[in-house]
Amino acid sequence: MSDNSPVTLPRPTTVAFPRARNPAHARPSPPPHRGEGTLSVTAPADATADGDVLTALNRAPAEQAVSLLASCCGCRAWAERVALHRPYPDAASALAAAEEAFFDLTEQQLDEAFDDERAAVPVPSPSTAGAHAAGIALRAAQQEYRERFGRAFLLSVDDFPVEEVLDQVLFSIRGRLGHTPERERAIAAEELRKLLLARMARLLTG
Repeated sequence: MSDNSPVTLPRPTTVAFPRARNPAHARPSPPPHRGEGTLSVTAPADATADGDVLTALNRAPAEQAVSLLASCCGCRAWAERVALHRPYPDAASALAAAEEAFFDLTEQQLDEAFDDERAAVPVPSPSTAGAHAAGIALRAAQQEYRERFGRAFLLSVDDFPVEEVLDQVLFSIRGRLGHTPERERAIAAEELRKLLLARMARLLTG
């Protein structure tokens, strides 16, 4: 898209981070494309950054800091903006800056972030024939979504019990397939905001 105006999203008066569920999903380094687009794990709102992590981020050369932050979002302009405002006194300040930088993305920059995302199919637990069939259905729905909207389906699932994630993602994608492109873009942007902040919280809290 050629529109370079900032993305218009409602700005919450407070930022709430659901409880962490699975630290194993942490991202130590940025892959070529994110393969956990439908999944996210967040840290508590009052989580304090590990001193070593935050200190390293604050003291790192600019390019190194940008590379580290790129594990949270595929838009380089976002990472550069967050790196520019260092040093951060605590995790809350870094997360607030990360959110503010996201709201400042232009439509073109948001497309860059979208393009770096890859949807994933949650692994059913326990694995059953029904869950396997649901996984197949979800893959088909994800492909239909990409063909309709031109990007991966994104959804933060932190509020769902693990055993319900697959059904909830499938339910959500089926509903969102009926949206207009404009409405779905706004919803996808909000889900990306949640995922970005979740990744940032994981990065800072270890």
